[in-house]
Amino acid sequence: MPGTNAVLEVLAFDRAPDGGLALVEPTISAASEDEARHVALRLADQHAGAVALRRDTSPAVGESSAPVVLFQAGEIGDFD
Repeated sequence: MPGTNAVLEVLAFDRAPDGGLALVEPTISAASEDEARHVALRLADQHAGAVALRRDTSPAVGESSAPVVLFQAGEIGDFD
């Protein structure tokens, strides 16, 4: 779609002391969907879980779409 950009992110989660899931900072940016999936796969081996996401953004109007899950492994928490 004209005027939109795909933002590709990888998030990792670890178990928090209270037993819940906590987002590991920082979020990792990826250059392609394949790269995002590969990074998430590697992180899933080191953390409780990982997810690769794509969000389509329209900078001209300041909007972004709901995240599209490209890959998910293990346990993940809230990321929206």
